[in-house]
Amino acid sequence: EAAAFGEDELRQALAAASDDLISSGITSIHDAGGYGAHNLRIMQQEVQSRNVKVRIYAMICALTDAEAMVEKALASGITTGLGDERYRIGPAKLFTDGSSSGPTIATRQPYTSDPENRGILYHDQAHLDEVLGRAHRAGFQITAHAQGDRAIEMVIDCIEAALKSAPREDHRHRIEHCGIASPDLLKRISDLGIIPIPNPAFFHEFGDGYIENYGEERVESMYPARSFIDNGIQAAAGSDAPKTQHEPLLGTHAAVNRNRDSGAAVGPGQRITISEAIRLFTINGARASFEEDRKGSIEPGKLADLVVLDTPLLSTEEEKIKDLRVDLTMVGGEVVYRRDGVDFGT
Repeated sequence: EAAAFGEDELRQALAAASDDLISSGITSIHDAGGYGAHNLRIMQQEVQSRNVKVRIYAMICALTDAEAMVEKALASGITTGLGDERYRIGPAKLFTDGSSSGPTIATRQPYTSDPENRGILYHDQAHLDEVLGRAHRAGFQITAHAQGDRAIEMVIDCIEAALKSAPREDHRHRIEHCGIASPDLLKRISDLGIIPIPNPAFFHEFGDGYIENYGEERVESMYPARSFIDNGIQAAAGSDAPKTQHEPLLGTHAAVNRNRDSGAAVGPGQRITISEAIRLFTINGARASFEEDRKGSIEPGKLADLVVLDTPLLSTEEEKIKDLRVDLTMVGGEVVYRRDGVDFGT
């Protein structure tokens, strides 16, 4: 736990993580929560000192007690959007169910691998509605970890109730992971303007377990990038690192190919194009943090955050996307990473 480490060690760890992220072509992250308020403070200080070079959108969440973290934020009076272009407060977040690879996600139907198992839930509907409803009324963007269709339905119900009690335009409330998103749930997500945050790289590492535990039919509805796009849902992809590898090129590869590490397909009907995958990791990610007006695409007037690859991505063979290398990463017009041995000329 974080308590086992001193502040100096945490600062060193943040700097090391920043180096790994920028060398992988990442210029902004949505941090999903650490071990308490001191993490937010240390992250902010390290960003200000430029020891952390990536931009951070920091969720109000703690991995060990998310509800207490949200309560502290509500009592403090802060809300989503506080900060600047380097470090900004993001959504209030709770956890509703378990892990897709556990497997402990909350499903409406029993697991294929265990007819007695439908996963775990951390909150009942009333409690979820009460805590995140108050965060919504206080002005927060709200989100929750929800993997199984039973948990996703609860979060949708929560967001719907929050918007009914206190309507808000362009709320951009989210669902982190949004694992088994069945067709009936997709319609509600679209109608309510919810932003799902799927994790394409999960298939590469956990695909075999998904098929074993949930069955091929449900796997076709897991992190369904094709269905999100076809239903007009502007999902934004993330890695969920360190649960999986953080590299966006691996995530892009997995979104396009929908395959396991072995190369076998996992829900191939949800494959998307390279261009569509790029949007999931760039402009849609910026939109999920209300920042598409300043980043997420290379346009005049936006922040000069960009990446140079060793091979043009759009002309790369689909099965070779994960093998591309990052030659250069720029944040705010400053080159923060340059791959050894690469000569850009004068």
